[in-house]
Amino acid sequence: MRLEAKTVKAYLVTFVAIFLGNMILHGFLLRGWNDAHLAGITNREGVPPMQAMLLDYLILNAALLYLIKNLAPNKDPKKSFLIGAFFGGILFLHIGLSNVFLLPVWPLAVIPTDTIASAIAFGLAGVVANKFLTK
Repeated sequence: MRLEAKTVKAYLVTFVAIFLGNMILHGFLLRGWNDAHLAGITNREGVPPMQAMLLDYLILNAALLYLIKNLAPNKDPKKSFLIGAFFGGILFLHIGLSNVFLLPVWPLAVIPTDTIASAIAFGLAGVVANKFLTK
């Protein structure tokens, strides 16, 4: 099996799109909301485990590209957005509910906002993937 140049380019560009989308939505737009609800639960002073976050985004990016390439065969950008949004939304809904299970003090209020923000970020990344996979 041979990796095509357009797939590699799509992977790199989509990785940046997912990362930036989530950083903008979670790191800036929702930061005040999350800080207010997660005070004392998360560690804002410490350095986040960047290696784990990088590995997570590398794997999620590969999964998103696989889904777009195989579930949007007609390369429809709307379908690519919906596939990405569904993938990102379900993923972050699962993470939020797992946090509630593991940390009973985890506020339910952050789950819908994180889920919606991730659905948007992954949906847009799906459109980016579609664009670069069809070039």
